[in-house]
Formats: sequence, C-alpha cells, structure tokens
Amino acid sequence: MIKKLIIIVLVSIFIVPFSSEFVHAQGRYYPKVENLQGKEQLIKELDELKRIRGNMSTINITADLSKEGLSRVNQSINLYLTELNSVRKDLEKHRVNYKDSFADLYFSEQIQFIADSYIISLRQQQNLLKQLDKNNIDAKILFESDYLTAAYYYITLGDQMYSYIVDYFSIL
Repeated sequence: MIKKLIIIVLVSIFIVPFSSEFVHAQGRYYPKVENLQGKEQLIKELDELKRIRGNMSTINITADLSKEGLSRVNQSINLYLTELNSVRKDLEKHRVNYKDSFADLYFSEQIQFIADSYIISLRQQQNLLKQLDKNNIDAKILFESDYLTAAYYYITLGDQMYSYIVDYFSIL
C-alpha cells in the first residue's frame, strides 16, 4: 500500500507538471501574415538572407593578420555588404510596389530588420579591421575587446529575428 502511494506521489510530482505545460503550449497563437501580394518575392529575399548569413560565417578575423590579410577580409566583408544592400533595395522596391498592402509592408520591414542587423555587424567588423590596421592595443585583445561584442550582438539579433520569422510566423 505504501509503495503504491509513493508511486502515485512521484508520478504526480514528475509527470503532471510536464503534461499541463504541453497542453498549454498547444493553445498558443502565432502572428499571422495574411494576403501577401508579393509573397514569393519576400520568401526569396528571406532565403537570400539565409544564404548570405551562411557565407558570412567564413569571415576569420585574428589579431595577427597581416596588411594583406586585413585587406582580403575587408574585401569579403564588402562583398557581403553589397549583397545585403541588394536585398535592402529589393525590399524597398517591394514596399513601393505594394504600398497599399499592410501585410507586404509589415513583412518586408521584418525582413529588412534582419538585413540591417547583419549590415551593422559587418560594419562593426570593418571597424575592428581598421583598428587592427592601426595596431590599436584594445583591438588586438579580441576576446576582451568591445569591438567584437557589438559585432556578435548584431549578428545574433539578425539570427534571432530570422528564427522568429521562420518558426513563429504563419504566412498565409
């Protein structure tokens, strides 16, 4: 009898809280974007941002880069900036073309937030390169430097917004 009582208490302690949370999670409602007139274009831009972000992970900045190495990294960053600015221009055109569609304006601004975050991160990295080129001591200590903090912050911000859109938006 005592064993059965202990089993019931243990089950109620360990199982019940998880099952009620699961039921609660099923009742969530996610933001919906309905009646997108330029849905394919916006999804294409979102995919383009994913591709660019995947390539951005190849940027390798170290404290001991030579002048040529700094120049090569800066050229790579400029290439990514060009691609991101192209996405921004496409989104601006989209907003002009669909200026009467709230859904298109709203969703394109959400996507542009991602592009802007990545651009700011890349600009922070360019600032770090300039400081490394000047032999700034603060820039040379990368892991203790505030130069990388901002770069990581903005790239993570863009990544979080991308995940938020992909995981939680219902695009109808």
